[in-house]
Amino acid sequence: MNIFADDAKRLRRCKRDVTAYLRLHDFLRPEAEWSRIFVARLLFKSIPANGAAIETANIGREGAFGLFAAMYSRVSFNRCIVQLEGHMVRCPIEPLQQEFETSKHVRNLFVSYSETLLSQVQQTVACNSMHTTEERMCRWLLMMHDRAEGATLPYTHEFLSHILGANRKSVTLAAQSMQTAGLISYHRGTIQVLDRAGLEKASCECYAIVKERFDAFLKPPSTALRSDLK
Repeated sequence: MNIFADDAKRLRRCKRDVTAYLRLHDFLRPEAEWSRIFVARLLFKSIPANGAAIETANIGREGAFGLFAAMYSRVSFNRCIVQLEGHMVRCPIEPLQQEFETSKHVRNLFVSYSETLLSQVQQTVACNSMHTTEERMCRWLLMMHDRAEGATLPYTHEFLSHILGANRKSVTLAAQSMQTAGLISYHRGTIQVLDRAGLEKASCECYAIVKERFDAFLKPPSTALRSDLK
């Protein structure tokens, strides 16, 4: 059931290309009939004047960007950039806030998603500081492979270096090692996953931890179903 069915006319579909910035009120809820997938990355921008940033989470069709910031503070401490082009749905703040205030199920859904996203941020922070470039690159490619449904990934080594907060040489060496092992192939800014199982083995444990948390969010126990549908 679509919780925004009564406000369907308020929703507006739009398309975002890679590297486009999302504004705070962009609400992401892809529809089943859409053929293209939209994925954005959540960045933490550092204090130095050079504006360096590192990814702390990515958001696909399972989630949204800036839910509580849009409804209340209207201030976001993060930047959100598209990294896999596709469609999204934009929802005005007012009906979104009304649904949140009047529906227990919507409140549970939003809070649960926020906790799930926070768990990804926390795991990514630990991963960025404790694991090798190759392990982190495996984790990131697996996450994108999940969302792209097996499609070729359009990323250069330069792009990956920004995502991972690593220098380009380290990314190139990691990619060469992964290609030699038969895990991926890459050519002129495109990456193809060849051995999914092998990539999972080469990844750090962070991928499995985050995936398990999101699987639990997407398939909640029956006790978590909303009572106002009965």
